[in-house]
Amino acid sequence: MKFWRNKALKAAKVTDKVTELEKQLNKVEGEKSEVEEQLAAVREELQGERRRYRELQKRAKREKNAVVRAARGRWEQRTRELKEGYEQQLEETRAVLEEEVQKRLDAEFVGIGLEAELMRLRREQRGN
Repeated sequence: MKFWRNKALKAAKVTDKVTELEKQLNKVEGEKSEVEEQLAAVREELQGERRRYRELQKRAKREKNAVVRAARGRWEQRTRELKEGYEQQLEETRAVLEEEVQKRLDAEFVGIGLEAELMRLRREQRGN
């Protein structure tokens, strides 16, 4: 009788362990499904964040390009202004130089004329 009693007790213990293991299995499966749901939610959120990051990168690139274009435009405008100023200054200097050269030539022409007049007067004076 002791044998059957021990066997019954062992069977009851095994049944209790099986029941306990089934409860743990159900609990683990429940946790697993919760974790899978959380993982799916995190994946969706990650995809959204990646999309927003790409959009931010695109916007930053567009803004950078706009800034570079504006800076290039300002640089080109400043270069044009400086070049035009230089050319105007050069033209004015050229005009002043030509005027001075013309004045010098006129003065030399007048000087030659005066020399000729002086020589003529000296000849006349010697001749008299």
